[in-house]
This record gives sequence, C-alpha cells and structure tokens, in this order.
Amino acid sequence: MIYNNPVSVKENDFDKNVKVYFYDKTIYVDFLNKNNESSIIEIYNATGQLVATQQIENNLVNKIDVSSFKSGIYMYKVSGKSQGKFGKLFID
Repeated sequence: MIYNNPVSVKENDFDKNVKVYFYDKTIYVDFLNKNNESSIIEIYNATGQLVATQQIENNLVNKIDVSSFKSGIYMYKVSGKSQGKFGKLFID
C-alpha cells in the first residue's frame, strides 16, 4: 500500500484559503476567497450546540468576540456554497 502518494489526495483550495485561530478572547478568520461566494462560520460547544454564527467577508480578517464563552473546546465549521472546513479551538 502507498500512503504518501500526493496524487491520491487532492488538497482543497478552500482549506488552504481559510485560516481560523484564537487569540485574546477573539476568533480570527482569515479568508481569501477567489470566487466571491458568500461564506459563514458556525461555532459549536463541546456538546454540539450552536453558540455563534457569523457571515464571513471575503478577502478580510474577520473577528468574532468570544469573551462571553466559557473555557473549553469548541468546534467550528466554515462553509461556502459547495465546500467547507472543520476544526476545533481551545478557548481559555
């Protein structure tokens, strides 16, 4: 079996163009969208409840204030018309 074959897995441009990170009670979404489709970010707590949602502006660093969130692990989903990116963040 070949596991490291670069032809076997195609990297999604959407994944490369979306960067999500947390710093100082704020989630930052850096989004470079070449096709100008509208996108949103949804943030879920550890029990799967939707706790925040926000429209993402193209080609900008978007900020989401999470100072009212309790410390813990949160999941996020950034989605456009036909693509998405999922991940998790630890908010302290």
